[in-house]
Amino acid sequence: MAEYSTDERFGAAEEAHVGSLAGWLGAGVSLLLLIGITVWGYQVVMRDVNGIPVVRAVQDPMRIAPLDPGGTPAENQGFSVNSVAGDSQSAPLADSVTLAPRPFVLPQEDVSDSQLLEIKLTEENSDAVVRVSPGSIEDLVARIASGREEPVPTGGLLREATPLVALDLIPKSLGGVSRSLRPQTRPGWFQTARAPVPAEVVDVEAANLQADTPMVQLGAFESASIAKSEWVRISTRFVTFFDGKSRVVQRRAMSGGKVFYRLRAVGFE
Repeated sequence: MAEYSTDERFGAAEEAHVGSLAGWLGAGVSLLLLIGITVWGYQVVMRDVNGIPVVRAVQDPMRIAPLDPGGTPAENQGFSVNSVAGDSQSAPLADSVTLAPRPFVLPQEDVSDSQLLEIKLTEENSDAVVRVSPGSIEDLVARIASGREEPVPTGGLLREATPLVALDLIPKSLGGVSRSLRPQTRPGWFQTARAPVPAEVVDVEAANLQADTPMVQLGAFESASIAKSEWVRISTRFVTFFDGKSRVVQRRAMSGGKVFYRLRAVGFE
């Protein structure tokens, strides 16, 4: 007689139950995730459409001046100029106007020596002007016109003059100064060096030069006369550098038909 065991059937049923439970749990998590993403996307779209700010603006003022800041108020406050710069409009007219105080006069001991000397000279000049009267000037003019000018006594001046003192010169035997330090005069044969004069310009035709002749281009000009004048100016400035060099003026035409002249120098190696 065959025997059957119930343990194998019970184990298979239990495994099937656990597998179905795990499947339903995964489906629920996926559904919740899908619903959350949908709700979050809807809220983001509606927030952008409605224009709801992310950061709410502060209603209170950012800075509040204290009622009693303390300290000492600045001296340049309360002027009309400050109201023009701060409020862009002039302040109303004041009811009363106070004049500035009078300038403070320094005492004599605080005045510098230069100012005292200036004040003294000014007082002396004013006294001299006061001493001269119109009558004395007329008398002086009359005496000069009549030739009765009184001679000025010079005896007192000569007596009061300082007597001359003989100079104590150094003898030549002591090896002292035997000749004064006065600068010597320029010799008669000495002449100021003259600026070098440029040599005669030698013009060379470009057609007569070989193909490998080295040339230095100095510029391009609108006419041949301008090119030649530029050669004279440059060669006069650098005489030694252009010594033995020849001038070449080449006529060339651009693609648009405009003609220009090239200024070149021949003789450089």
